[in-house]
Amino acid sequence: MASDDTLDHSNNEVRYLLNNEQCVILKNALLILQNENHLKKIFFWGQILGLDNDYFIAYGYEHDALNGLIYYYSTNCIKWGLMPTVTEKARHLTKMCSTRFQGDPTLQIDVSLDVQLKQDTVEDKVDQQTEQVKRPDGSVVENLTFAGLTALEGRQLKSYLHLRKPQEKWVTNLLTRLNYNYALDFLDSIDKDIPEGCWSLQSEMSGLLALLRSSTWPGMTFYHRLLTPEHGYLYIGNGRKNVDLLFMM
Repeated sequence: MASDDTLDHSNNEVRYLLNNEQCVILKNALLILQNENHLKKIFFWGQILGLDNDYFIAYGYEHDALNGLIYYYSTNCIKWGLMPTVTEKARHLTKMCSTRFQGDPTLQIDVSLDVQLKQDTVEDKVDQQTEQVKRPDGSVVENLTFAGLTALEGRQLKSYLHLRKPQEKWVTNLLTRLNYNYALDFLDSIDKDIPEGCWSLQSEMSGLLALLRSSTWPGMTFYHRLLTPEHGYLYIGNGRKNVDLLFMM
């Protein structure tokens, strides 16, 4: 099942879309996946375009909406597999791999080891220890009182946060926001991302719809209907980071 593609003539960028039939198949597949795995909520993360087959990625959680995420993959939206936990060694090896995704889960790629691997792994262990200190106490749950960003907030990059374990020091996230709330203001905002300008923020529908697009990971789009709790994101791309971004800005 492949996506339809369209060409945005304003910047010669190809954007991929899911048609109505694909959306119906995905919706039914995610409901089945959620029930089979007893998940509180489930989401469609996106689609990684492979040379032979595409990977459809979904994730959900049972209790913790941040630290308890479980990811699944499929090439046909019918049979889903549990994505393995990523080790630090594997995380570094993927950065050295420039091969396109094939779409075959059994395929193994040989990657040359870098002498920097051992040192980087040690540094990551230090970062992990720091993350344990920054992580807020208790489980992370959705804020059911969120009513949406205002028109002014929707035009500011600092209003949008990363759904990940905080990488900034917790005091940075708290003290840089007015009227901060320890229970809410612990995530990293995207305005601190490097390089500056790696996010494109646009508005549509007379300013009532905010659209965020990543230049670091082409194909990643986030939307938010202002003054409402409706928001979401979708990635459709080849899974490769734009390593030439600094030279394009």
